[in-house]
Amino acid sequence: TGGAQWPRRMEMLVTVAAAAMIIGKKGIMLKLLQSKSGAKISLDQLPMADGRKRIVLEGTVETVAQAHRLVEDVVGQCDDAKYEEAARRRAQEEEGRRRAQEEEARRKADARQAQEAARQEAQDAVKREERRREDEERRVLEKKAKAAQELREKQKLQAKIHANPFAFLEEDDDGGDDDDDDDDDEEE
Repeated sequence: TGGAQWPRRMEMLVTVAAAAMIIGKKGIMLKLLQSKSGAKISLDQLPMADGRKRIVLEGTVETVAQAHRLVEDVVGQCDDAKYEEAARRRAQEEEGRRRAQEEEARRKADARQAQEAARQEAQDAVKREERRREDEERRVLEKKAKAAQELREKQKLQAKIHANPFAFLEEDDDGGDDDDDDDDDEEE
């Protein structure tokens, strides 16, 4: 039969405004829906986290199907329920847009931070290269200065030798031979 597709117990989620309309003033609408359908209809007292309420329909397959149709009709007539559902969807969409904007802002901040880090690293590399070049230049200058000093000393020595070629021989004879002569005398 056509009712075989409906279970004996069914749960539905509706907005708070639709739940209020299903209950009606002093519960009159709820009693009317139960008497028309023959099913037991119950609603949770507190809304769920997403702001909707759970409705439970219980009875035979046919009574649950009839109650479902009647509740759907009431929910369809509830402009507030449609408004609340649309508002909930808009709020979820706005939350999604806000999160996307925050994520985009985080990505941009991360990109700026990465750019700044890369710029700083490039500056540090330039400074390191400048220090390396300065150190290399200093070493080259020190080598040149040392070579120039050695050249000057060599030129002085050559000038001294040129002026008196025997001056070095006389200095060696005076200092070294005297000591050697004394040692020879003692051995004899």
